[in-house]
Amino acid sequence: MWLRPLRPEDRTMIQQAHDGADPTDLENRFFNASFSMTEERLDYLTVLDFVERLAIVCETADGYPIGLARYGLRDDGNVEIAVVVQPEWRSRGVASLVLQDVVDAAVDNGHTTVVGECLATNLGACALMARLGFTQTAASDGVVAFSKTFDTEC
Repeated sequence: MWLRPLRPEDRTMIQQAHDGADPTDLENRFFNASFSMTEERLDYLTVLDFVERLAIVCETADGYPIGLARYGLRDDGNVEIAVVVQPEWRSRGVASLVLQDVVDAAVDNGHTTVVGECLATNLGACALMARLGFTQTAASDGVVAFSKTFDTEC
């Protein structure tokens, strides 16, 4: 496995992954099982500045994408993270690897608070956040919020 930044030319990969996703996986990632991938959303997901918005792809040695994590700057100044892993690669450490790399990049870029949300029924995501040291900050309407603050001063 190796990690690399997501590039604009990966939009076909993102579209194919979305089109082939199970409705449960779409619900876990977008909180909406019928989430549709528009051209505007593809642009948002693939055209990144690598400071306010960044995404990392995890690939096999032959270039097959198996996971992706990202962060995006929110209006409140915090960055929000998200991660998705191909079903056949779950429970192999891919999510931990790629998400930790994204969190490290966020901190390296000067962001001090990283937040994330997952459905309460997505036990794997909730456990991942706890393993990475995030604290549960809220839970309502079936969504669990997590947060972790970093000291970026040397």
